[in-house]
Amino acid sequence: MADPEQAGDRLLETLRDFNRTRMPERQRAEALALFRIPVAQAMDALIARYAQAPLPLRERYRRCAERVHELAVEAAYAEKALVLQAAADGLVDSRARARYRAALVDGVRALGRVLLEHYRVYAPEPQGIWAELHELYRHAEHLSACGSPETPVADDPSSPLGPVHEYQRVVLLALANPYHLMQGEVQTLYDALHGWAAQARLYVPDDGNLLGRFFITLDTDLPPGFGFAQHRRSAAALRVVEHAAVLREVSKRIAAFSDPGKGGQVPTPLSLAQRLERGMLFRLKRAWSARVPRQHSRTPRASPVRLAVGISACHHFLCAESAFCPERDEVRMRGGNAAVRVHALSLVPKEVEPWRIQDAEQRLTSGIATPRQSHFDPEDLQRDVWEKIYARAMDAGAGPMRFQCCTWNRHDVSAGGMSVRGIAPAGIEVRVGELVAFGESDSRPRTWALGVIRWLKVHPDSHMEAGIKALAERAAPVATRGVAGTGGGTEYFRALGVPRPGQDAMDTLIVPAAVYDLGTVVAINLGNKLLYVRLTKLAETTRAFSQFEYRGVAAPASERNFMPAIPHGH
Repeated sequence: MADPEQAGDRLLETLRDFNRTRMPERQRAEALALFRIPVAQAMDALIARYAQAPLPLRERYRRCAERVHELAVEAAYAEKALVLQAAADGLVDSRARARYRAALVDGVRALGRVLLEHYRVYAPEPQGIWAELHELYRHAEHLSACGSPETPVADDPSSPLGPVHEYQRVVLLALANPYHLMQGEVQTLYDALHGWAAQARLYVPDDGNLLGRFFITLDTDLPPGFGFAQHRRSAAALRVVEHAAVLREVSKRIAAFSDPGKGGQVPTPLSLAQRLERGMLFRLKRAWSARVPRQHSRTPRASPVRLAVGISACHHFLCAESAFCPERDEVRMRGGNAAVRVHALSLVPKEVEPWRIQDAEQRLTSGIATPRQSHFDPEDLQRDVWEKIYARAMDAGAGPMRFQCCTWNRHDVSAGGMSVRGIAPAGIEVRVGELVAFGESDSRPRTWALGVIRWLKVHPDSHMEAGIKALAERAAPVATRGVAGTGGGTEYFRALGVPRPGQDAMDTLIVPAAVYDLGTVVAINLGNKLLYVRLTKLAETTRAFSQFEYRGVAAPASERNFMPAIPHGH
């Protein structure tokens, strides 16, 4: 599609006129069939422009998202009109039931698409949409009771679902906590649910008790929920969501990532895409498992709070905004160690000759040599290759990185974290799963605690609400370099050493996402000391960072006479 924005505008105008024109049912159905493909193509082309864009969306991307939402709503209006006409005709024969069933399928799918597009950009759910979905489900139940049960789901992802299964697909999507999903994951999950939705089941509870159950209340405008307390109500409008089979499917996929190879051999290291998928499945399993009440009560507390977003920005402000030069630090450390070991007239390896150390340091200081940098971003996977090449060329001459923090308004706090509201200034990208450093806006000297953005909502005026889970009251800025295993041979990355709650020792390591994996041997540069550790357990993972537990190891043989490579300048 050459110009999806123009095409979207024209389709929206035509669809609005169509929805407000009276016509016979058959003529409406035939006309709507001609709309579906071009509307879907225009929406997909517009979505491709902003699906991975940082939040809040820039003005042009925001207009694209608004157009997609408007197209989705008008398409849903058109499908609902067919449902109403089919319902008015009644279930007089098999052909009437088939038309009714097809209209219900398209209606539920269209409303589900409206929700999907709002979840995609973390926009609040449209008011009234769940009441409409619940009403269509009641129609689908009535149709099944009249002799038109759901058909089995084929393995082909393009095969249509029945109206009940389409509804269950939307219900499971909502129960996955879509505002807690990483950017882009809601589409991945929605696609997977095409094959999983039929494995769920909705039923009327015998006693109306909701404790410990996922449920739907059909006579409200509420999304699916979970019963945290003993609560009884009339069972007529209640449906319990039984999804144990879906959870087993998720667990099976998680297990597949850790199964040994043939003959009990060590499994092949996971690719970047596989590690990101594994992280999503772990979060999905937690969301769909039995939930527990909040462990910490929320206390209203309106006050300003300073935020630094992203692992690099957190590192920058935690080290008092000093320069990041771990290669130079390592040159100095190894030079100092060499000076202790070297005696007069002794032969030393070329790598530790003092003149080489001094020359390497001067090259770094003068800018003739520049530290190696990886332009690595898991969110960057969908970008066009030529755009990446152009961006890298721009990056090469961009000079030192500049970091900024911003002031948001704290809304409430608990022992586990806080919720905040504000508008992110240009240059600060806010995503679910992003690492944040936060502190009181008036503290001097400034102190920073560490947290992670757990959920996000973006409102039409671009102001954002975010839930921040506290990770640590303090953290130590360090640099890490992969030595062996996944990520071995990489250059230095900004990282953070984090103690466990109530302890002083730094025993977990926060690093950029998907660079290292379990078993990787990492060099930790403290500025005046070099440590070697093996990553032993994954404590937390998002698309932005991974937090590992580790244990110390001896310096590998390859490191004993190692000097960091100093690349030649242009």
